Amino acid sequence: DHRRRQRTGAAHVDIEPAFGRGDLDVERLSHGNQRLGERPGCLDRAVQMRVEHRAAVDRNDVVAISVAGQQHGMVALDADGAPVHPAKLWNDTESAPQAAHLVETVGAAELARRVGSVPGAAFTVTKLAWLHDERPEAFARVRHVLLPHDWLTWRLLGRPPHASTD
Repeated sequence: DHRRRQRTGAAHVDIEPAFGRGDLDVERLSHGNQRLGERPGCLDRAVQMRVEHRAAVDRNDVVAISVAGQQHGMVALDADGAPVHPAKLWNDTESAPQAAHLVETVGAAELARRVGSVPGAAFTVTKLAWLHDERPEAFARVRHVLLPHDWLTWRLLGRPPHASTD
């Protein structure tokens, strides 16, 4: 099952081989075959636990921090930067009807011309449309939409990232 291979975690890799490498898995939410998400706070907890594990490290000794992630997820935030709904991951296909509606309404060729692709259920735009249709109370509070790894960068920096997402 591909969902079992999905993971969120935090890892540290020390330059000194004596310290080694460690990583940490965190909670995953699975709700049937179509819905797969995670509570954004789990990302925070993973990073916090990894940092606490290495708390003896002087922040001046940190040479680099990297955040990587899959595309097409969605973390919808309110005006204060708090999630309005659990994050939706790329492989959550609940927004398939919204993707089909978008293609039917605008047309595949026109979408490709305007934005360079024809969105499927994995795309963030269809997940946002799903939130609008299925959770209007949450959608009404949305002020920011980020990919999960951009949200984690925001949390690490204490502010929204300056660069746009990849």
